[in-house]
Amino acid sequence: LYDGAVYFYDGVLRGETAYSEDTIKAIPDGATYHLEASADYDENCWLVAAEDYLQVGDQTYNSLALAYAAVTAENPTIKVIKDVAIEAALPESPADKTIVLDLNGHSLTYTQTLINNGNMTITDSSLAKSGSFNNSNPNLTTIVNNATLTIDSAVITAKNLAIENKLTLTVNESKITTPQTVIQSTGTNNNNHATVTITDSEIESEGRALYNNSYSDMSVTGSTVSVDNHAVEKTVYGIQNSSSYTTLTLDNTDVIVNTATTDTDTCGYVYAHCTYGISGNVTLTNGSSVTVSAPSGSPAYGISGTATIQDSTVTVTAYSPATGVSGTVNATNSTISATSQNNSAYGLSSSGATLTNSNVSATTNRSGNYYAYGIYTSSSTATFTITNSHVSSEAEHATSYGIYGSCSSSGSCMNAIVDGSTVTAHSGDKTATGVYGDSYSATKSSRVTLNSGTISASSDNDASYGIRAAGNTILGGKVEGGTYGIYGTGANPTVIGKNDGEIDTESPEILGGSHALYDGAVYFYDGVLRGGN
Repeated sequence: LYDGAVYFYDGVLRGETAYSEDTIKAIPDGATYHLEASADYDENCWLVAAEDYLQVGDQTYNSLALAYAAVTAENPTIKVIKDVAIEAALPESPADKTIVLDLNGHSLTYTQTLINNGNMTITDSSLAKSGSFNNSNPNLTTIVNNATLTIDSAVITAKNLAIENKLTLTVNESKITTPQTVIQSTGTNNNNHATVTITDSEIESEGRALYNNSYSDMSVTGSTVSVDNHAVEKTVYGIQNSSSYTTLTLDNTDVIVNTATTDTDTCGYVYAHCTYGISGNVTLTNGSSVTVSAPSGSPAYGISGTATIQDSTVTVTAYSPATGVSGTVNATNSTISATSQNNSAYGLSSSGATLTNSNVSATTNRSGNYYAYGIYTSSSTATFTITNSHVSSEAEHATSYGIYGSCSSSGSCMNAIVDGSTVTAHSGDKTATGVYGDSYSATKSSRVTLNSGTISASSDNDASYGIRAAGNTILGGKVEGGTYGIYGTGANPTVIGKNDGEIDTESPEILGGSHALYDGAVYFYDGVLRGGN
């Protein structure tokens, strides 16, 4: 036999080589190959009964079908009794049975797909947990779950998709590895969601660890999800949550993505491939972390999607553009940071955010027409509420913005509200701006409201602006720029203080190395202006 696909059930194969690799796709359950030489042929191959490798009760079996048949409600366990590699076709598990497949410290390797239609648990009862369930076929899925599947204290290794889940999957204290996707979950419709629950486990991949495809709810607790990819030109995901009909929650879980792809050309547009810690909407809680490292090429995102982040961290380091979170964000007691070695960096690239007791930062080491944005938005309706938090940007050789906002052609503009927080921007060689906002008209502009806290900017070798926007409201705190405290960009007036009949001569405080106020229009009711002019 040479090439093609063959189901070999009976007969004999004779030749210099009996069959070429990967030609035989299936042999009967309970059979194995017998190969010997003869005077006329180097290889003579036929099928013989395999040795028993499974046990139910006191009886042993060489066939998974026979073992399935022997399982009863009183005795649901199929125990593996020897290390074995099986190339036979596998029967689907019965829909009406509960089955426990106990690896028992042994290595069980199949080349065909295990299909579960009932209630199945794969576990390892050995003290050393040295058993493993494996599939050595790089072209087939290891397990397809159509019903209820539990992976408990087991090791699973695959060459292709490890588990395709269509209903209920639980993974507990286990380790699953594959070069491809570890778990793909897809429900039927919005009334019939699939579920994936992962607890205290290790999920390892080289391309995409978890894929929450559609109509599926995924929860990961106390686990590590990692992707270590050194392939060229490949989009990489720690977790891909692809549909609006899915939910993804991480509790005390680490997502770690390391990639060395060399493609520096944005995802699907300028750059062919990207690196994502998490793509899609997600909730992070209780010390979860997303860490992405892409040191040699592709743009990197910690999270791309709507994110609720509580007591957690997102860290991105990349050679190309680096973004902590791209999407709407609600962060509490959390840290989000992005660093680019050779391009622009965005702590948040967002259509709106609420930050409470959190830190957001961006750093770029690239010179030229590149930027560091603590927060960047091109959404004209974006609102950023920043409470008891810190937003910062650092660009040693590039332009730096703490917050950058814009207006649309219809006149909708960004609004930032800063309360008890600091917004800072620093550049070594180029301009730095604490808050920058476009103006659309004399009455419409991107703006900031400072209730309390500090907005500041500094540059070692160029101009710096505390605020470069119009229509701002400064009720308290301090605005400070190395060159200009507030630089007006339009006729929409900035209001400093409260027109309440009482004058406060100490707060707010506007400081500028050259001018406290420059250009624009200001209503000055309270506070103090300090500057060279």
